[in-house]
Amino acid sequence: MTPIVLVAINARYIHPPFGLMCLRAALGPLRDQSLIVEFTLKTSVEEMAQVVAAESPRVVGFSVYLWNKTKMEALGERLRQLCPGVILVAGGPEPIEGMDGVVEGPGEEPFRALCEVMIGIPEGIAPSLVASPYDEYTDHDLKNRLTYVETSRGCAFTCSFCTSAAHPIVKSLPIEDCLAAFEKLLARGARRIKFLDRSFNLNPARANIVLDFFLDRLKEYEFFIHFEMVPDRFPPKLKERLARFPAGVLQLEIGIQTLNPAVTQAIQRPLNPEIVLSNLEFLTLETNVTVHVDLIAGLPGESLESFGQGFDRLWSILGSRPGNELQLGILKRLPGTPLDADPEPGAVFRTEAPYDLLEGPHLSRQELVLLNNMARLWERTVNRGRFPGVPFVQFFAFTTWFMERHEASWGISQEVLDQELLEYFPNR
Repeated sequence: MTPIVLVAINARYIHPPFGLMCLRAALGPLRDQSLIVEFTLKTSVEEMAQVVAAESPRVVGFSVYLWNKTKMEALGERLRQLCPGVILVAGGPEPIEGMDGVVEGPGEEPFRALCEVMIGIPEGIAPSLVASPYDEYTDHDLKNRLTYVETSRGCAFTCSFCTSAAHPIVKSLPIEDCLAAFEKLLARGARRIKFLDRSFNLNPARANIVLDFFLDRLKEYEFFIHFEMVPDRFPPKLKERLARFPAGVLQLEIGIQTLNPAVTQAIQRPLNPEIVLSNLEFLTLETNVTVHVDLIAGLPGESLESFGQGFDRLWSILGSRPGNELQLGILKRLPGTPLDADPEPGAVFRTEAPYDLLEGPHLSRQELVLLNNMARLWERTVNRGRFPGVPFVQFFAFTTWFMERHEASWGISQEVLDQELLEYFPNR
């Protein structure tokens, strides 16, 4: 029997349930009466329910995201039948139905308080005892999965389509504690480290401290690090440090979303396109960093032509460095966001997850269907280094041609996809 069970449904095994690891570590004296159980989207709801129910839990915590919400709701409903009287609690960026409680924001303290009431604090154990979430990683995790870490929580921006917009607050964690944790993780074998900070370079001075930490350990360890950075905040000292890393060590994720100034104003995320492009040129031409850039189709005021222009400006820079990626996404109407409260007139969204745009005042349904398929084809070919990339209008035309020959862009073997590219682009 395990009184407290924390449930994760992962998109892929390689992604650890870091949020639940934080909750378990923060349980203090109740930690040893808790268990994290992990599943993937391929696991049936009945199988998950039987695994959880076998622990006879009194409290079950769910980590809810866009990709697992439907299964989490079904799992909660089934657990009601198998475990009468169980308390179901959910947290994460996605709202969920059928819970006894929902934790908004950081969940360590409220979830611990709930469990202390429901389970009781064991006698003879200090109630203040709190462990590090990084100790929850097993040696197997560090060897075979990404290692998630953080130096801050929250986001300072108010992008209208993002769930962080309602609370534009960044909480920085004590930097010395972070560095000590990173040292221990490296010594234990962590080699693929992904920072969860939403805007790692928001405070360039703190970013430099972390970069110096890893620069100083290049000779001792081999590692790969992923940061998410703000596109227009690369002062000279930060650039100097980024330029010192060898190839294959750093990847930067940069959420640009659009280069149309009117659209950036509409989504409450103003930026200077020329500064952004200049920084991308620096990263591509003067460092060994690989760059992953996000674009979103369907933003308020963005036409297909405008989106394509931004796409081409970005790829003209990114495409000159092997390993760089340009990821296409479709606008989503996430519950609780400013966009959800005030969508663009004429926009039609899917009413269930993933809440993506189906039709807009500037994009037809057919154009959005093709953009969805183009995103999938670009990811499997250009972003994987199997095709050099072409201007937007050409790849959009290829997508149209491809979809006339195939019922879907998924379920197609890589061999067939490569052959279709060669037939359409014989000189590439």
